[in-house]
Amino acid sequence: MNPDNNTSVLIVDANTDFTAGLSSQLKQWGYQVQVAATIDDLRNLLPDCDILLCGEFQPGDALKLLASVRQRYQELPIILLTSQYDVGVVTAAMRLWVSDCLDKQRLDADLLLQALARCTNLIERLQKARLYQQELVQANQELQASLEALRRDQLAGRYVQSKMLPESPMVIDGITLEHLVVPSMYLSGDFIDYMQVGDDKILFCIADVAGHGASSAFITVLLKHALAAQRSRYFRHGSEVIVDPQSLLQVLNNEIRALGLGKHVTLIVGCIDSDRNVLHYCLAGHLPPPVLCSEESCYFLEGGGPPIGLFPQPEFQSFQLALPEKWSISCFSDGVFDLLQAKSLSDCEQELLERCSHRLQTLSLLQEELEIVQVEEAPDDISILTIRNF
Repeated sequence: MNPDNNTSVLIVDANTDFTAGLSSQLKQWGYQVQVAATIDDLRNLLPDCDILLCGEFQPGDALKLLASVRQRYQELPIILLTSQYDVGVVTAAMRLWVSDCLDKQRLDADLLLQALARCTNLIERLQKARLYQQELVQANQELQASLEALRRDQLAGRYVQSKMLPESPMVIDGITLEHLVVPSMYLSGDFIDYMQVGDDKILFCIADVAGHGASSAFITVLLKHALAAQRSRYFRHGSEVIVDPQSLLQVLNNEIRALGLGKHVTLIVGCIDSDRNVLHYCLAGHLPPPVLCSEESCYFLEGGGPPIGLFPQPEFQSFQLALPEKWSISCFSDGVFDLLQAKSLSDCEQELLERCSHRLQTLSLLQEELEIVQVEEAPDDISILTIRNF
């Protein structure tokens, strides 16, 4: 047998003749050997040993000595050497997690060698387990650091997204526009914008990008840039795209497809002529449709069409209607369905319409009706845009 020369064996026993013979044998086998003949020796030498051969200071006290050692050294490989070798002693020793229990009076060299080999194997496994645990701790620390860096990045992205949103409330020509966005993650795939275009036009838009996270948030940045660019072309070159929802959707569709991200976006795009009190709008696969309320009734605006980003030449229906004297328009992302009791889509739309139908709507009234003030974490992004002239 040729064990690692660094393997240290501590023999604990008051019988010097016994320990001398055992020590000589262990050294021949290549072990580093120390002997503890007293309690003080044991206390001093225990911290530096790899394997403990636990004998007796007094006849019959091997189990008591073993128990006291095990209280402080739970993982130390221990071979119990007892002069009272019977079933009761062996059972009690095994309960104290000894590696082996040998008869001190009939100590067999082969059995001892096998017991020491098992202890050496246990030491190797414990060392590998500790190393693996250290690697896990290090990996976890690195993961936590990466997650914290990601969290900070996401917070920064959320801050940027919040700064992209228009002022709320904003009043243009006596028309009040307000919005609310409750993201399900740090970054949102919902987008809201509105702006004055020229002297008598107000553009508004609510969009819901498929998916969540950074890629969906990136699309909202593109939408913001695209709308700003079209508004700039209106003032610089007289382009009418920004006040024509149908043409605007075609432009946005081309820009989303050009990215090649495989994303699609549902939208409500509307343009209000404040002088004529007329709404011109298009829907691009967006649910629920906008809710128009007057002093007499509330109903969903008609319309439909494909989302943008899927097809090269989609067709969008354009609608125009004269608005009542007093009115409110409420637009939602589909995350609002998670706030309702109904399960099917048609039932959800009906419940939403019923909650909106009591009066002309403001953002604060909708928050109260939908109990959004109590929502801290949402399974999906929740966005609301309200437009009113009262």
